[in-house]
Amino acid sequence: LRLRPMEAGSSNVNEKDETIQNSCFYLSLATSYLHGIGAITCNFHGDDCDCGTTEEECKQFGCSKMDALHYADKALQSETALQLKRMIESAVVSSHPEWIAQGMVGEEVQAFSDFLVYVLDSLTLISDWAVVVFDSLSGFVEVYKGTNYDSSEADESWSSTNTITVRYVSGHYQPLLPEEDNGTMMEEGTEVSEEGKNTGTSLDSTTTCGRPNLKKILETLDQNSVFYVVTDGSD
Repeated sequence: LRLRPMEAGSSNVNEKDETIQNSCFYLSLATSYLHGIGAITCNFHGDDCDCGTTEEECKQFGCSKMDALHYADKALQSETALQLKRMIESAVVSSHPEWIAQGMVGEEVQAFSDFLVYVLDSLTLISDWAVVVFDSLSGFVEVYKGTNYDSSEADESWSSTNTITVRYVSGHYQPLLPEEDNGTMMEEGTEVSEEGKNTGTSLDSTTTCGRPNLKKILETLDQNSVFYVVTDGSD
């Protein structure tokens, strides 16, 4: 699939300009989505993103310097992540208001991918998405497919744009972005490992390093006998 984990951080800023922690899930969703629609050009690698510190960092993360465009990208990422948090957690609390008192939902409570179940059939942007979560701990893959995703899946460009890929590691989420999106363009026909490193292995010339849609991802998982579960908002 040629997806590389990047670091979107875990802290964000709310409407009161207060720093809130444990927002990695929403920052990862926002980063994957915004890259897919071409809305941001910079790749972030943590809460203290300081691209341009060294030449090596510039090449690895695709940021040349801390310029106005970089700050604009960061602001859009932050705003989108906060909107997703409000949208998703509002739906979660509507179904389970008791979760607030139980500490399962809150301003700085870590969100988890199964929150998406509550918005797959909603009148929101997320109903157009297929969110694919690669769990590095279990080796399993979770797929959350919105109600409207199937309606335009025949359009490969549309479905690729609306296929959101993230990785879960212990207590943390990261966006998974195509190798070509992170500023380290690779030669066509060169395999990239799970960590995004060039393995030097030659692949079939028809293979591209573009953003995969859900169909491509599921075909690849089947070919490699990877266990996955699809939660479909249409059901």
